[in-house]
Amino acid sequence: MRVVAALATVAALLAAFVLLVDRNRPGAVGTRREHARLVDGFNRASVRRLTIARTGAASFSLVRQPPGGDPAWRVAPGDGAADTAAVEDLLAAIDLAESERTADLTPTAAGLAPPAVTIDLDTGGAPLSVRLGRADAAVGVFVAVGAQAAIRVGPRRLLDLADRAVGAYAPSPARP
Repeated sequence: MRVVAALATVAALLAAFVLLVDRNRPGAVGTRREHARLVDGFNRASVRRLTIARTGAASFSLVRQPPGGDPAWRVAPGDGAADTAAVEDLLAAIDLAESERTADLTPTAAGLAPPAVTIDLDTGGAPLSVRLGRADAAVGVFVAVGAQAAIRVGPRRLLDLADRAVGAYAPSPARP
């Protein structure tokens, strides 16, 4: 009976230590990571143009048409219609993207010198650039936003949506 009581006491002391001391240490097991928006203050409704530049491919822009315009978005160069759903999907991914950590890497190691994909956003105010590097070992992508020096890890979906050819933004043909 003494052995059981001793083990119970040791277990209680360990639990108290973890709850009171160890959980507040940075990097400790059980700490909650802070989720922060990748692009602070981004409003997708204010985007008038977004330009996508991919390594080894010609850049192109998606231009919002005036209200009531059909289609709502056009592809430039040229003046072809853009698939509104595809453009809005990319804008939503930028708007809702969160980062849970900052990467302690050089831009070269993160694949950001030069970036794999650059998305330049014209919102009518100061231009904003989102640079995407190589995929993180987990499920993310290394990202640099604007003039910030920090390299953060964002969702891989952002790279998947942005690293597509211009044809991915063309409207699908109507099915009979």
